[in-house]
Amino acid sequence: MTTNNIFKVPKKNRSSTTLWLKGQDIIKLPHLEMISKYGMSWDFIKHYLPNKDNVSWLRRLDVITSYCLHPNATLDTLKHLLEWSPDYDITKGLHINLGSTSDTLKKRSRNIQTISNRDILEYLIQNYPNVCLKGIAENAAKCGYLPIIELLNSYNIDIGLPFNRSKAMHIASVNGQFNIMRYLHDFIPKRQVATVMMDHSSKFGNLEMLKFLHENRSEGCSTASIHWAAINGHFEVVKN
Repeated sequence: MTTNNIFKVPKKNRSSTTLWLKGQDIIKLPHLEMISKYGMSWDFIKHYLPNKDNVSWLRRLDVITSYCLHPNATLDTLKHLLEWSPDYDITKGLHINLGSTSDTLKKRSRNIQTISNRDILEYLIQNYPNVCLKGIAENAAKCGYLPIIELLNSYNIDIGLPFNRSKAMHIASVNGQFNIMRYLHDFIPKRQVATVMMDHSSKFGNLEMLKFLHENRSEGCSTASIHWAAINGHFEVVKN
């Protein structure tokens, strides 16, 4: 398989110049970074994956978990990686010390709060019931990952999985994530969030968000709403 021209990925150097790594460069990266750092597909990595017995369990644990959080991650590649490393267990709170060249241990909760792939998150919940979900809803609400919010909400309804809808709606509104705020609105009684939703919408001039909150919610806004809109030059908000 030729690796020189088929796969190219960008890499920033210290001067912020974009460099391009070819396939032959990617497979030479240490600690299986072709998986954890660049999220290459199974069709690529299957040709260069070492025997699992030549990679420590801890290293495999870190690499696969990092892959789950990568924006390029797919459930298909994850399943292949789990076939390669069948002793993987995301619930184990053991990590490789950052910056270490050897696989030395550091114990702390394994956090996957930045996960953005719904299929992968659902697979982890179903197959690792004790997986730590701390921070996932908050990050999804902030970043606009509606499928993640929908999944957590459905599990909350079906099996009682902890999910603070009001907090997620608050975070979505102050970060301008209208679709998530609109979705959660249907599940949250009025006056259960806070005036800060309209206040921040005024501050950032988000007329669409303001109109919806005004017409469909009853939390209202504080006196700071007009002040923030005015000092930030959002005169359409002030007029409305």
